Amino acid sequence: YHANLICYEVDTRVRKYLDKFIDEKTSIIFEDFMKRNFLLDIAKIKHNKLYVIANLPYYITSPIIEKLIESKADVSAMVIMVQKEVADRFSAKTGSKDYGYMTVYLNDYYDVEKLFFVDRKCFDPVPNVDSAVIRFKKKEEKSVVKNEELFFRLIKDAFHMKRKNIRNNLRSYDLEKIEKVLNKYSLTLQDRAESIS
Repeated sequence: YHANLICYEVDTRVRKYLDKFIDEKTSIIFEDFMKRNFLLDIAKIKHNKLYVIANLPYYITSPIIEKLIESKADVSAMVIMVQKEVADRFSAKTGSKDYGYMTVYLNDYYDVEKLFFVDRKCFDPVPNVDSAVIRFKKKEEKSVVKNEELFFRLIKDAFHMKRKNIRNNLRSYDLEKIEKVLNKYSLTLQDRAESIS
């Protein structure tokens, strides 16, 4: 069985090595994925499920994942290789130093699991960082959010200054309302965002 593949590669210098893989089920688009309307690309192929498999450079990891989520593309799962520290952040548990805005953002859509570590010595030339492979599996039941834009702005603001508590980070919001919700879960405005699941 051979799935339909749409591949994106920004570096045209590798075209001569990759062209041989193109066939009726495999296309390679030599463009910047961030500038591409990939929904038009996937609309051209028949598919039951959509999977994303990628080796993402550190500087573009979050923007690519955010683009995929914001596009509302029905991605069943993503398996990606990223810098180890990024994988730690994405799969962090509540209360750990790696737990942050992106952890909460991703966990709203996906069950996130770090699969395995990839040593820097696996590459030639050897990069300055280690990597990890991480899987995002679409949640069976996503939480219902009436205003996603507001929800994600709230999360971002809650983590704005990591050492500050909710009261300080969310001063521009209705703190009375927020306190009522926090109290329901035995939390207060003195708690930090990183301690809240």
